[in-house]
Amino acid sequence: MPRAVVRELLPTEEDELYLLLDHSNPDLARRARAILLVGRQGLGIREAARLVGASPATVRRWVRAFNAGGVGGLLPKRSAR
Repeated sequence: MPRAVVRELLPTEEDELYLLLDHSNPDLARRARAILLVGRQGLGIREAARLVGASPATVRRWVRAFNAGGVGGLLPKRSAR
């Protein structure tokens, strides 16, 4: 499987991610932390996954979502009822 890499973070995105670390939704905070660990700290997917308590596949999914949609790509999807 190709290595998952976080694209270059824009300064505003980095600020938003740091703000999300204290979000009331713990899942959103974990997603932001994983992106910062991989994109800013340079950790690998497995190590970031271990630190945030998620599977490597989940962290890869978050990285793809962030790369495609920025911080908005990390937001939980609302059900269409």
